[in-house]
Amino acid sequence: TIYNNYDLNIKSQVENVITLLDGVYQKYESGELTLEESKKLGADLARNLRYGDEGYFWIDTIQGDNIVLLGSDVEGTNRYDFHDAKGKPILRVFIELAMQSGEGYQTYWFPRANQTEPLMKRGYVKLFEPFQWVVGTGNYIDDINEVVSGKRQDAHNSFIAKIYTLSMFFLFIILCTIFVVFLVSKSIT
Repeated sequence: TIYNNYDLNIKSQVENVITLLDGVYQKYESGELTLEESKKLGADLARNLRYGDEGYFWIDTIQGDNIVLLGSDVEGTNRYDFHDAKGKPILRVFIELAMQSGEGYQTYWFPRANQTEPLMKRGYVKLFEPFQWVVGTGNYIDDINEVVSGKRQDAHNSFIAKIYTLSMFFLFIILCTIFVVFLVSKSIT
């Protein structure tokens, strides 16, 4: 359930960016902005969006040109042949998912921002068709596992507390029964 909730969260976050881009695209359609101005505005807005503690978004064209990635030097470069730490052509996979299904999830290995050690990450992408952009975000599996571990520990602690409470209850019942048996046997004798 927790893993599913994390998947739903990243999907919801990407859909929020898609909604934002729709609003920017409507400014183009109404003639307020040129297509290039609306793309620039959309990229600038998405670049600055965050969610949770470390959540950010990336945007690439369907040709693999990076539009948004934390304002890093990667922006403006082609990442189509980018491979994750395990050799998977992750951007190509994401683009193919977006082109075939319009959206999708994928697991890959990628370092946290400003770090070099790759960690397993679960990503979600969705195609923003008017700009031919693939918008994505993801969660690090170790963060999810930490939450799952915490929930397991909470469940274990709750189970132990219930066992202790039931044990004390049964001990009380046994002591009461012994006392009643003692009183009844005394009155009989």
